[in-house]
Amino acid sequence: MKDIPRNAAGKPLRIKLAACLGLGCLGDSVPTLHRHFKASTPGSEASLLDPIPCSQVSVNVGDVEGALFDIIGVEDVALRVRHDGLLEAFVSTQQQSGLSSIHLRKAISCVLPGYAVPELYAVEKPFSRGEEGQIDFTAIEK
Repeated sequence: MKDIPRNAAGKPLRIKLAACLGLGCLGDSVPTLHRHFKASTPGSEASLLDPIPCSQVSVNVGDVEGALFDIIGVEDVALRVRHDGLLEAFVSTQQQSGLSSIHLRKAISCVLPGYAVPELYAVEKPFSRGEEGQIDFTAIEK
């Protein structure tokens, strides 16, 4: 973001940034993911009060799953969206891999944006599945 307007001290100017982005009040009651937006920096000729088009980010579940499966020692991945909109990932690891939730978080934080990193749970056992192959989250959580 080299081309955004800055003050004499080099800090970005944020005059009425929320208004320029068209954002309302985003308090703690708004799910975390719904407080992340992407926008394009207007050119240097734009006024500081010009509207800036933006949109909410979205998490590509396939990217998250792929990033987890790329980690050596990961055997299976089960993803679900919580009631607050955050993604949870249950990761079945090989017993001798030594992978913990912390290790998994570090690994995928290198390839995914921070808002896309799910709440992680490392499990050292295979996942139980129903008759149609669906993950049994209740069994995993025990």
